[in-house]
Amino acid sequence: MPLSPDNTILGGAQRDWMLNRLKTSKAEWKLIANQVMMMSNDILPGYTFDTEGWDGYANDRRILCDWLTENKIKNTHVITGDVHMFYAGHVTRTGRDASVPFGGLTPGGPVMSEFVIGAMTSQGISDRISGTLAEIGYQIQQALNPGSPRYTDEPFRNGVAKVVDDFLSGMNPHWKYANSSYKGYGIVECTPSKKPRRGTKIPGKMTVKFRATHDVKLADSAPFTLASFTIEADKPQLHVDATAAQRRSPLPIDKNVPINQSNVRDYILQNAAH
Repeated sequence: MPLSPDNTILGGAQRDWMLNRLKTSKAEWKLIANQVMMMSNDILPGYTFDTEGWDGYANDRRILCDWLTENKIKNTHVITGDVHMFYAGHVTRTGRDASVPFGGLTPGGPVMSEFVIGAMTSQGISDRISGTLAEIGYQIQQALNPGSPRYTDEPFRNGVAKVVDDFLSGMNPHWKYANSSYKGYGIVECTPSKKPRRGTKIPGKMTVKFRATHDVKLADSAPFTLASFTIEADKPQLHVDATAAQRRSPLPIDKNVPINQSNVRDYILQNAAH
């Protein structure tokens, strides 16, 4: 069972070391570099399909969140990889929004924010679906017109991602942003709070930018800011400042995508099995 004390992603010694370091740290901002997703990744609310992540070791997540809360340790946030998609959201003691029950645990509000950074090139759900079909099209193109340049599958990929991301976000209300279409990296900047001799304290902030490129298969594909976020000091919740669709013209979306809400769960489970 995920809540069993025998299931630990950290191990007792490493967990105790981390908890102690968080408690004794004098740093205003404390970032946990994390290998797999700490937030839940549910296929239905309260039912995960990602036991490789912290949902498979939910007792460790509960212990960490309770420790931060009980010791009033603020400004601790999580930077994660592995999932091959961009996500941002809130970590709670259950891994989920307070409205979603899990394992009989008493729910709680956000304790940390988590930023899951998309892979540089490795495929996720949406581009695995679109990429297979796009590659078939490219091979046909080469057979008919040898040496012709590779075309981008960005419109089709965005169409698939729109369905996948909307479906998964609906199952995971603690997520505040999801994008399974693009590849890239993240930029994190933390500024300290200022305490003037007179006047009100000026809170520091943590800013995160998700940077992506339109198509990793094209050498001249331009990078852009996919989304940007801000966390104010002493507040665990993130604020979504802007997303690509708000910052520039809407991303191209192919409306004729052979995937819909009724079969997206099957695609996700197949990808998880892969």
